[in-house]
Amino acid sequence: MIDLKIETSNNFVFSDSSTRLFYRITIQGTPEKTSNSKSFGVGGNWLILIIDQSSSMVGEKLETAKQAAISTIRSLNKGNYVSIYAFSDDVEVLVNHEGLNDIKRIENAINEIYAHGRTALYKTLNTLINQAKDYAEDAGSVSVLLLTDGQPTDVTDIHKYESIAGLAAEYGIKINTIGIGSDYNEEIIKRMSDVTNGEFYHIMDRSEISNIFGNYVEQINKTVATSAILGITLREAKDFKSYDQNFIQQGNQFLLNLGYISDNPIVITGHLIVPPGNMGNVNLLNVNLDYKDEAGSSKYISKDLIINRTNDQQKILSGTNLDVVNAARVKMNIERFEYLASVGDVTGATKAISEARKAAEATKNIKIIESTKKLENLISNSQTGKVDKKQIYSETSKIKKKGD
Repeated sequence: MIDLKIETSNNFVFSDSSTRLFYRITIQGTPEKTSNSKSFGVGGNWLILIIDQSSSMVGEKLETAKQAAISTIRSLNKGNYVSIYAFSDDVEVLVNHEGLNDIKRIENAINEIYAHGRTALYKTLNTLINQAKDYAEDAGSVSVLLLTDGQPTDVTDIHKYESIAGLAAEYGIKINTIGIGSDYNEEIIKRMSDVTNGEFYHIMDRSEISNIFGNYVEQINKTVATSAILGITLREAKDFKSYDQNFIQQGNQFLLNLGYISDNPIVITGHLIVPPGNMGNVNLLNVNLDYKDEAGSSKYISKDLIINRTNDQQKILSGTNLDVVNAARVKMNIERFEYLASVGDVTGATKAISEARKAAEATKNIKIIESTKKLENLISNSQTGKVDKKQIYSETSKIKKKGD
């Protein structure tokens, strides 16, 4: 079962002036089966593991990545598909869209990975798009876990990576990136994740690879729906903005390919503008969720967001949902903070994270409070030195994608 919930910072707005309204959309699945033999229809998940096997990965770092990949394959429920890519001077597709009937053969392919050569990251992404686009477009959910420790040696222009990530987003391919160590290009791989609504992780300890892979496969195993696409169609609302997801806009419609839905809530937070108008109910927008259930059958949920215009100030003041307001303020200021830190504006970033921390404290969410405090410490340490973008991006990604 899928639950779709829409909340706003207020159910009432002024009729004689424009109002900025915060919103929060929450999507969460409830598993109907608990069996590890769960099997999906044509819309099963496709997990693609992409491992950097360049020379700099030699030794325990690469061996840990290989063992994490093998553990992931062993843990993944049947009914899903896997691919294994390894890249250095070229990209090797060791396993391509296979089921889990012959796990031993997949393990043998992973064990063949060895460190050599350079880092052809762009070529790898091209291969990914060409092989995954048809499946992603027609039937299933495609998720990528990409691990790298170095600078790309084939293409270094971030705009080209942004462009190819845009293609992936159009096809619904979600790219999660893991940068290990201090030598990789965080701007490139984080942008790939941002554009495709994936997550970015910065790690220094190789043991964290297994944790990230394991947590991700755990969520896939709790999938209750695949091929999920969220559509938001504006009615009277204007200037629709999301703080934590990258929508594709088509006229007055905004599309977000969610991939799969599990029992881990997907939270989308942002704001919109309500223009002045006649008093009474006003239909701001429609939220439509299309997905495939465990049998591969197409399903949808559709809800309208309706609020009330009024000239009664007391109604407006008493109707404020502070929970939504504070959650939105956290993510709004995290977005500002991330941008200001990325351009080296330490003063501006310090102010933004201070506002985010105050809002986080109002939410009483311990994890968000701890993350904002960590970011305050990181930017404070930057006052006398270089901004540590790797750690900052990793924390902001955590808040934006899992902050609620």
